[in-house]
Amino acid sequence: MKLFTFTLLLFTFCLNAAFCQQAENPDNEKSSLERFLSRNGEMILLTDYKLPNMNLGLSGVAEAKIRRASIATETKFYYALSKERQFSSMNWFIEYSDLLEIIKAVAVLKSGFADAVKGEAFYKENRFATKDGVRVGYFIEDGKAKWFITADRNINTPIFKLAGTVLFNEVALLEKTLFEGRHKIEELMNQK
Repeated sequence: MKLFTFTLLLFTFCLNAAFCQQAENPDNEKSSLERFLSRNGEMILLTDYKLPNMNLGLSGVAEAKIRRASIATETKFYYALSKERQFSSMNWFIEYSDLLEIIKAVAVLKSGFADAVKGEAFYKENRFATKDGVRVGYFIEDGKAKWFITADRNINTPIFKLAGTVLFNEVALLEKTLFEGRHKIEELMNQK
């Protein structure tokens, strides 16, 4: 009986510790924008600026915009990407500093792309991930290459199977939309 009581107490303690640990860090899964906007007791101003839509061929159209989020005297800028899907839509936001990192990463990925395509592997993926979990890169399957950007946090599933992924046949379209986003944010920053 004492062993049963001890085991029950130990189980309860472990379970309680696990729940407390989750409660201590609720921001783990929140994006930078969600963390910024989760302040209470302050006025929040959100302003969106449209960017040109991206025609993704058979994959439809993805919409891009810039979101300006202001709380008191602090303002942050985010590049937003959204795409309608058959039964839902996906929306995610990339903080300006992460956008700059993604642009640099695409240049690095692009420099090694030609050699990667020559390989004989059935599937190959090369990517960069931001601190918010946005991933950008390319994958090659059966000799066919696609570039992607995704905010889907499931890293164990091949990129092309993730619902929150935008695929590009050419890196030029991905670069174009990222550069347009950076340019618009920098234009808005200079208007202060």
